[in-house]
Amino acid sequence: MAPARLLVIRNSGLGDLLMELPALKALRRHFPSHEMFVTCPDALTPVLDLLDIAAIPVTEQEDRSKPAAAARHHQETDRIILDRLLAEGTRYDVVVALRVPRTALIEDLRSLTRGSYLGFADPDLSTSGGLPHFDETVHILARWSGLLAAFGVPVDQDDLYLAPEHSDDRAVHRVIVHPGAASPSREWPVERWARLSRALRLAGLEVLLTGGPGDVGKAERVRISAGLEPAADRSGATNVLELFELVRQSDLVISGDTGIAHVATVLRRRSLTLFGPMPPSRWGPPPGTPRHHALWTGGLGDAYGPSVHPGLLEIEVSDVVAALAARSWIDGPLVV
Repeated sequence: MAPARLLVIRNSGLGDLLMELPALKALRRHFPSHEMFVTCPDALTPVLDLLDIAAIPVTEQEDRSKPAAAARHHQETDRIILDRLLAEGTRYDVVVALRVPRTALIEDLRSLTRGSYLGFADPDLSTSGGLPHFDETVHILARWSGLLAAFGVPVDQDDLYLAPEHSDDRAVHRVIVHPGAASPSREWPVERWARLSRALRLAGLEVLLTGGPGDVGKAERVRISAGLEPAADRSGATNVLELFELVRQSDLVISGDTGIAHVATVLRRRSLTLFGPMPPSRWGPPPGTPRHHALWTGGLGDAYGPSVHPGLLEIEVSDVVAALAARSWIDGPLVV
């Protein structure tokens, strides 16, 4: 007899995948005899390989979540992936939707299962009654653990981590600066990243620049303006596991992008993250973790907006420097 099959439909970003680790590990434990499949962009499948979970790859043509991400791109990707799964004709014993409920998808998602469907209710769809309520204001970790708990699947939040606990006693020596973000509304100005990077370099710290293929131009401008050597720019030159290794070997990640910020989280490295249109209480590091700090001025807006959010512009380089000084993460003053 063929083994039972479990399908997890999830969002496509790196940060999303990392914040889903406790939920994915919980599902693996709760359904130990099921073959488990997770939708995942090609570039991120090595993360699932670490967990011995099979990926249903999403090709670059299907994955619209690259640097010019927008809500509609995620929706188009959802539709493409779902149509492909429906065309294949495979039915799963359990389908789990780790995603925001959408009327246009939920009935098709449920049609993929011949057994159980674990997902949030859509308020606009009467047939989704009985499913748990979706609350966009809760932290992403609580969102997924609450969903699975409603179906009797316990989640251990310690499963978030891919590295052992360690001491943060030593001062920072190597800093990763990540000047890109997934959408224009979350992109802190390049000239501010350059000023910050220059101050870090002049303080005697090793500064590395990271970013995806769409961030190469921004990173180069930061590097030149900050007076960094060409070897300091790793943007567009690392796969996901190489990025993990860079973070693992560093002491601090400074970014406005939750993807690499969550890499720092799962590897237990210090991070300082700048937030604009979305609050860290929803997308930020796990609450109450002293090795992570978020800067946010309080404004809400479109996470996929076409221009930088005003709240993000309110964060000055001096605010970042003050936050670093307040935590004594860096020996000596930073001059900007």
